[in-house]
Amino acid sequence: LAALPSGMVHRIALITDGNENEGSITRASWQAQQLGVRIDTIALAGREQPRLKTEAVGIPLAVFTGERFPVDLTISSPRATSATVDLAAEGKLIGSHRIALEAGENRVRIRTSLNAAGAIDISGKVEAAGLGESRFENAVSVRRPKVLWISEDPPGTEGDIVDVLKANKFDIVETKTLPASLDDTQLIVFNNVNLD
Repeated sequence: LAALPSGMVHRIALITDGNENEGSITRASWQAQQLGVRIDTIALAGREQPRLKTEAVGIPLAVFTGERFPVDLTISSPRATSATVDLAAEGKLIGSHRIALEAGENRVRIRTSLNAAGAIDISGKVEAAGLGESRFENAVSVRRPKVLWISEDPPGTEGDIVDVLKANKFDIVETKTLPASLDDTQLIVFNNVNLD
């Protein structure tokens, strides 16, 4: 509404399948009513009810960049068939997997990995010929693993090893001594340190 010129009649055409994906249609329609904006609604037919159902999705809450982690699915199928599971991260396809389903409840484990850090939205689609498709979505927190590099060598002499670790998505903290807490550290490297 803010983008519409002030001299125009404010009117919105809502073309929908009736599935509220984002935001709140109730709040938005109330706000439009308060502002005197008329909403014309055109209902779409929508999709046929799928016969495949994704009953449960299990994704770890937190993983590391580059780590292969499981996506566990419980899929209900009315008959034995082969299906495809497509996984996407932030809308980009990260893998397509062929699976065999039996009639009834099926437990399926797929492994994948992510290279970007942050809160990542994982979505997926299970599809089988003649049974439709079932979609799912979940979020995972991805962070880079931390390496504590304890070295008594002169700075700059460890270049090749540090470059390999950085290329494999590790955050490297260089120090001369072991810190009091190692809670957020995944790997400790002692380089040329006299442990006696």
